[in-house]
Parts: sequence; C-alpha cells; structure tokens
Amino acid sequence: MPRLLLFAPCERVITDEQGNVSLIVLLSAIRIGLNLAEIPQKAVIPMRWDIITMWWRSPEDSGAKFEQHVELVSPDEKVLITNTAKFGLVEADTHRHVARIQGFPMPRLAGRCFLRLYVREDREGIDRGEPVAIYPLTVEVDLQAPKENE
Repeated sequence: MPRLLLFAPCERVITDEQGNVSLIVLLSAIRIGLNLAEIPQKAVIPMRWDIITMWWRSPEDSGAKFEQHVELVSPDEKVLITNTAKFGLVEADTHRHVARIQGFPMPRLAGRCFLRLYVREDREGIDRGEPVAIYPLTVEVDLQAPKENE
C-alpha cells in the first residue's frame, strides 16, 4: 500500500514547471457570515478550494492500481462532499492528486468538520476500511437577523 506524504485542504494548489507544488492558504477554519434568519437546506458557500494528496510508492506497489476516497463530514456526521480518484504507481515514485472543489457545502451545525481520507487497492469487493488520515476543519457561522429594509 502506498504511504501518505501529504493530505491538506487549501485555497489553491499551484504547480511549477518542475512539478513542485505550492499550497496557498492552508485551511484550518472557515468563518461564514450570513444575513439570514436560518441556513437554507443544501446551501453552498461560493468558494473554490483544493484538496491535495501525495502518495509514495512502496516496493510492492509497482504496477498496482489504487483508489483514494475523500469525504467532508459535518459535525453531525453527515457526508457533505465526496471525491474519489483512481491512480497507479507504475513509473514514478510518487503520485499527487489535486481535487478542485467548487463551493463549500454549508453544514447544518457549526463546529468541527472532518476531511477523511481512505485508500484501497482498486479491486472489487475490497472495503475502504478505516481512514488513513483525518484533517479537522472548523466551520464558524455568524447568523445575523435580516434588517428591515433588506
């Protein structure tokens, strides 16, 4: 099984000509100010963000195919987004995947969300098992009552 080198959410991942990566604004908390009496069902915050993973090949991984699965889970354990990608470690010693996410799904409760990362061999019948990494992401919501003239 490949070893995880990096798993992080950020505002943007930039890759230079040599393949080196820069993570712009590593996310640990998101503060949302809303001028609403309550949060609408399935509300999405208009923001673009990335989730990066980087894997390192073990000697026994040569030629094997893998599947990574990322979930954003709300404080009340609801899965807000998922992203699944298949990859192989045939020639390179490392594999990098950047999931570009459009919008941040608004949890029904403010608090600590979790990004959970799973990896498995890409074969039928294999369970995802336990996450190989968990990244906490705090969501703060500032609800303000709408003003009379709005």
